[in-house]
Amino acid sequence: MNADEMLACVMEVLKCRSGFDRGLVFLCDEQRTVLRYRTSYGCDAILRDRLASLELELLGEAYNGPCVICFHRQAPILINDVAELVERLNPASRALVEELSGASLISVPISYKGEALGVLYMDNLERKAPLCQSQINLLTGVAQQIGISLVNLRSIEDLQLSEVRYRELVENAHSLIMRIDRLGRVLFFNEYAQRFLGYSARRVLERELIGSVIPAGTPASRQLQQAIAAGEALTGLETEIRRDDDTRAWIAWDIRPLGKGEA
Repeated sequence: MNADEMLACVMEVLKCRSGFDRGLVFLCDEQRTVLRYRTSYGCDAILRDRLASLELELLGEAYNGPCVICFHRQAPILINDVAELVERLNPASRALVEELSGASLISVPISYKGEALGVLYMDNLERKAPLCQSQINLLTGVAQQIGISLVNLRSIEDLQLSEVRYRELVENAHSLIMRIDRLGRVLFFNEYAQRFLGYSARRVLERELIGSVIPAGTPASRQLQQAIAAGEALTGLETEIRRDDDTRAWIAWDIRPLGKGEA
């Protein structure tokens, strides 16, 4: 699940259970200079397009509406009569509030461990029973869960990106990179190793490194085999290797234990 899918699920739950006519989520950019619309329920296509084109500036004075004030104060805002609010707003904020045409609203900050992430904005299109503290408490709890989920998803995305970059680095490195278990069997070797040795992955994987790629029976191969079996680090050990075309080369091996019985 990505952030948009998670937020869509939250909006669906709020639509069914919150009692509000409309809900919107605004998230800040990494520099915390603007709030941008991310998702909503209760908005028609024209309003969604309009919101998607907006950037609520956080650093200047162009916007002083409930979303921006809520974000800056990191505190909920409850307004039972939006009409009374309009006169105190700057032109840009007034135009947005009038376009939304809400009658009452609650805006709560989305944050995680003091890190401001955005705003959850809920409103009613017509006057209903006065909004109250229990609704703020409910929406604050929802906003906190949104914050936790956003940070967790961001961590997962960062990890996945790191893994992609690591794989690209390993595959494109001009070095023979292998992963070997304690029995000396090859579990992985990168593309450069395949090109250099002339072996396909199918021919080498799950076979013992020594005896297939490295000739067995030499002092260097025995020392390498002992280091692999013991899970010990080894640096600069030179051994002869055998390519697929029966040519020979010399390689200096650096062995690093990876845990889980691999090197």
